[in-house]
Amino acid sequence: FVSPYILLEYDYIRIFFTYENKDWMLQMWKGQYGLIFYGGEIGVYTRPKGSVGEHYNCATEDDWLKMEMTVFWDEFDNGEYLPQFSRNYDDFWWATGFVDGQLKDRNDSNTLRVLGRITFESEEQAIAFDEAMSKKGFTKVDEFSPYEIDTYKRYGKDVIFLWQNIR
Repeated sequence: FVSPYILLEYDYIRIFFTYENKDWMLQMWKGQYGLIFYGGEIGVYTRPKGSVGEHYNCATEDDWLKMEMTVFWDEFDNGEYLPQFSRNYDDFWWATGFVDGQLKDRNDSNTLRVLGRITFESEEQAIAFDEAMSKKGFTKVDEFSPYEIDTYKRYGKDVIFLWQNIR
């Protein structure tokens, strides 16, 4: 609620699924962070299966996932999305990245795209996430293209996606 007053303008999505007696939430953000940064984030959160309420805990190190992401921006409004930064493939509970600068319209995070890859603990966990992505509105594709927004593809334990407009 306070974000607009401190010039934090971002989009976020939450993807919920259950795996091995835990409720999981992966949350992604992208947008303007104050006056001087823009960027993106992917966070992993868990709680005991069947918990009530909205609270999830940051994933403990045992539940960190291997992931990578690149944030792209169409800075010149010409349809050419150029990479702004990448987070290399590693274990994370929270992958973040920010660069100096301002979006032309701080309120328009849709000029940013997040290309991500997450490797889950097992193929079963990846399938649970796959199903949750579909329910959230992402389109599952047979062949992944880094140009088709709001799509994803599962390859065994890996899920690769391109997020832009889904909220």
